[in-house]
Amino acid sequence: MSKSYPFTAWVLTKDFIPKQIELVRPGNYSGVQNGRHATAGGRTYLEPELHQSKRAVVALGWRRLEAIEKAEKERAARVAKQKQNLTEHSADL
Repeated sequence: MSKSYPFTAWVLTKDFIPKQIELVRPGNYSGVQNGRHATAGGRTYLEPELHQSKRAVVALGWRRLEAIEKAEKERAARVAKQKQNLTEHSADL
């Protein structure tokens, strides 16, 4: 990502909405810059959160959703097994 300010980049919000932002200065955390960039409003972003195109940030969003869906399926399988275990042990009650 370019370090010449100001520059624009794309980020994915927590609601999975692609958003174009303008970064105007290096950002810092506890006085250390560490690959951070800041908007005029003071919000800082780490380098890995920034993408050069909307296409790239949307692709990231789809990958994250796939990972979430996989984790939810695994969780649902564990819950089903736990229900089965309780059902088996509830029969004699």
